[in-house]
Amino acid sequence: MTIDRPNERRRWPYVLAALFIVALILCAFFYWPGWFKSEPVIGCTSPQWTTPAGDLEVFNDKEISPDNIWLCKFASPTGPFDWERNDITTETGTCFTCNEGPTLCDTCQEITTKEWEGDNFGPEMALPNQINNAYGAIAEIWDGGDYCALVAILPGETLDNPIYRGAYWEATTANAVMDRFNHHRQEYLTNNNNCHVLESAALVP
Repeated sequence: MTIDRPNERRRWPYVLAALFIVALILCAFFYWPGWFKSEPVIGCTSPQWTTPAGDLEVFNDKEISPDNIWLCKFASPTGPFDWERNDITTETGTCFTCNEGPTLCDTCQEITTKEWEGDNFGPEMALPNQINNAYGAIAEIWDGGDYCALVAILPGETLDNPIYRGAYWEATTANAVMDRFNHHRQEYLTNNNNCHVLESAALVP
């Protein structure tokens, strides 16, 4: 004897419909990637440059950006894809927009670079009666009482020292004192916050 189960008969259309929906989702995911996932971009992009449709413009390997400042570089055909500055020569020199790749920056800015000379000093020495070095020096002076100071002895200056104790460092290149002095100032004042900072030997009392 067969028992009729009307609830089971009514359930089958829903089961079939659910299976059909699952099949559609799987097909969309694996065969129509644009529905659920975007295709990887093969090339360099930046929010600065878009197509008329509003999509990001994609640049190929060694292709130069519209502003002639950035160069797209491929590490391999599948990436990574990076921008490098495409240095261009103008009447005013080499220029670029930003240091960190193309962003919503503006136009070419002229830059001037020079080598850091702030480490070009001789060893620490005890303060002598006179400091006269062609490239200048940095000195820390103390009168044995309440007065202390950090002094920038600029190229061409002489520090005559009849009373002060302390230490100094002779520069070995022309820009060393100016490059180093602000860094030395921060270090010095951290431990000597009641002392003075003198930016010329002429200011030493």
